[in-house]
Amino acid sequence: MKLLFFISSLANGGAERVLCVLSNELVRQGHEVFISVDIPQQSYDLDNRVKILPVAGYRKPIGGGFFWRIKQKLVNRIAFNRHVKQTIKAVCPEVIISFLGTKTDFILMHHGKIPIVASEHYTFNRKLGFSKLFRIRYKNKCYDHVTFLTRWDVALALRYYTHSSVMPNPLTYEPMDKDEFLAEFNNRRNILAAGRIDAWHVKGFDLLIRAFARMSQVLPAIQLDIAGAGSEKSLNYLKSLARQEGVEDRVRFLGFRSDMDRLMKTHRLFVLSSRTEGFGMVLTEAMANGCTCVSFDLPGPSEIIIDQTDGILVESGNIDKLAEGMVELLKDDDRRRLLALRGLDDIRRFSANRIAERWIELFHRLIGEFYVKTD
Repeated sequence: MKLLFFISSLANGGAERVLCVLSNELVRQGHEVFISVDIPQQSYDLDNRVKILPVAGYRKPIGGGFFWRIKQKLVNRIAFNRHVKQTIKAVCPEVIISFLGTKTDFILMHHGKIPIVASEHYTFNRKLGFSKLFRIRYKNKCYDHVTFLTRWDVALALRYYTHSSVMPNPLTYEPMDKDEFLAEFNNRRNILAAGRIDAWHVKGFDLLIRAFARMSQVLPAIQLDIAGAGSEKSLNYLKSLARQEGVEDRVRFLGFRSDMDRLMKTHRLFVLSSRTEGFGMVLTEAMANGCTCVSFDLPGPSEIIIDQTDGILVESGNIDKLAEGMVELLKDDDRRRLLALRGLDDIRRFSANRIAERWIELFHRLIGEFYVKTD
């Protein structure tokens, strides 16, 4: 099958990483994959069989006066329109997929000629700007199909359209071997969290630090590590909060890490304290690397963690419950080991090959429906 994806770039980002993992698996299964990008930057490994198609004539509008930026945006719109037409004509894909609403207006000009899918990675559970909200609620109606990351979002989308389904993110790491996990289990230390520091409010790092301070009253030897890049302003705020809570010497900020899989394998717990979370890909990564996970009970994480079976879910926003959940698992090595082992099994439902197969099933169905309509 010949597939054409549109995305702004393949630089740092969760959706960008997902597309690279998915594309690698699709070409491994024998499909042809083309990715159209605005900015030819790439942060993740791609199979050399995946073909990248940068936009000719695109210039990122940086600097200059107001009218210069307006002019550059108009130039880019012309470049986008020309590029979409030329790309679709050159590739002749069987299905077009727009990631994150990339080039929606230009792609939809070709509606009715080729099945078109919107892969939506934003959630209704998060405050969105007007343009993103308008796209999710109304522009997506024009697509042949819309995928969301959770059942919760699909249920809310039913208020606006019915042609949507759940398509979770694929695992970015293979689940670790159980023998390896058991062999190094006793070497694991401390608690890990991860996310952009500048998004500390959404990621709930303030809630986590407060919960950790309560937990530290019971287990004072445990340390909290937070991985993620951010500005000095955000970092200073979180450091001052840790100081106010009396745990400044036990909270470490690790900055951006390119070795998250290795880092996860050295920690006992992974904690997700977000106020809102679309899917929580970092949870699947932590479970695949043998971390026992504790998370607030949000729509996305609740579709990953099976509470009390392969992890723990606690009342959203409840700092005391989060602290209790961490204490409970840190005090009971046998239970923590059992939950992590079950997680290594359960998380395989998100393996790249299974998610790729779900995409292909969707594409075959859409192609069949499309040609029935056009006959």
